[in-house]
Amino acid sequence: PSYFSGYLLGTLIDVKQDSLTIRIGKRELAVPLDKIQLLEVARGRTSNMSNGLIFGAIAGGLGVGLVAAISESGNQGEWSILSPGVAFAGGVVFGGLLGGVAGAVIGSGIQSQRWVSIPLEGLTPGDREIPRQPTPDTMSEEKPVSTMSGEKPVSAEKKNDEQVSRWSISFYVGTTSAGPAAGIERAMRRDGFDETSHSFFSGNPVEHPFSKTGFGEIGAPWSVDVKYSVNPTFDAALLVSYNPIGMTSGYHKDPDVYMNLNYYCTMIAPMVIIKLPGIVRLGIGPGLFFDKIEQEHVASIIYQEQKSKLGMVLSASLMYPQESVFFVKVEAQYRYVSKASYGPIMGAYSPTGPAKLNSFEADFSHAFMGVGIGIRL
Repeated sequence: PSYFSGYLLGTLIDVKQDSLTIRIGKRELAVPLDKIQLLEVARGRTSNMSNGLIFGAIAGGLGVGLVAAISESGNQGEWSILSPGVAFAGGVVFGGLLGGVAGAVIGSGIQSQRWVSIPLEGLTPGDREIPRQPTPDTMSEEKPVSTMSGEKPVSAEKKNDEQVSRWSISFYVGTTSAGPAAGIERAMRRDGFDETSHSFFSGNPVEHPFSKTGFGEIGAPWSVDVKYSVNPTFDAALLVSYNPIGMTSGYHKDPDVYMNLNYYCTMIAPMVIIKLPGIVRLGIGPGLFFDKIEQEHVASIIYQEQKSKLGMVLSASLMYPQESVFFVKVEAQYRYVSKASYGPIMGAYSPTGPAKLNSFEADFSHAFMGVGIGIRL
């Protein structure tokens, strides 16, 4: 550390009794042997298929399992088939198989250097032994060795910036938590849309209101982010996300009125991403949210109200591998949105009658969990 903070990657061109000379781009740098803490030599290239298989299976299994469990936990009434625990177990098996295959395919196309550690003790150029005589007392007083061109040594940060693309794009799909479902159900109970009806399929009674939220209920939530690597510690990103969160159904018996409300959230958020050691990334940033509630009747939209609100996004993600063109990404986000009032909403069959959902407050804050792939440009 007293000589150089970081590591150097280059081609060995000369070995002397007290130093190694390496070429870094067009520069040549002599590094004293007593300053070297670790020496590794590249011994060909190796595939990352096994690493991709393992990471893909874990990421896919946990991701799909959580998506399935969260999605099933939002179902009630006659559409509720599986418990969240069973849905999670099934998602882990299916997602693990799918993610493992995808990770193995991606990993097989990613070649990386196979580095072998070389012991520094007894290091020899040819048949000559190179003595290593560290001088701790004088290490802090020595100056870094200049290159032949008179420039300073290339830092590890600059090396990484030159070799790894600064731009990347990620696309992932997932599921969301229930968002405004609880608030809409409270409003329906308040205004009489909490009657029991009979199922069209089984004839069994169906209690209202009930909600169906998560992946596949009224669509698939997805996100796209574009990132720029500012330095080895921070990324700047722009996140765009479209989230069909779910639907809530209520029933008013007298007059005989069903009310089905769908709700969506579209988000644009600039983010600051902190790159922790390894594959973990944490992010934070303000968000602009476009929250929408619509009333659906016989496959037609008869009411729609959208409001734009400011909020905040917190994210945590896993990215693997770190220095390849393609990578797999698991993303978890919490999106805070300030509350807003919606309504009143008239019943479909009685636009002037008593079956009306009066104004209510909706909270679109929600969590998102997704799995996807990315590419470095």
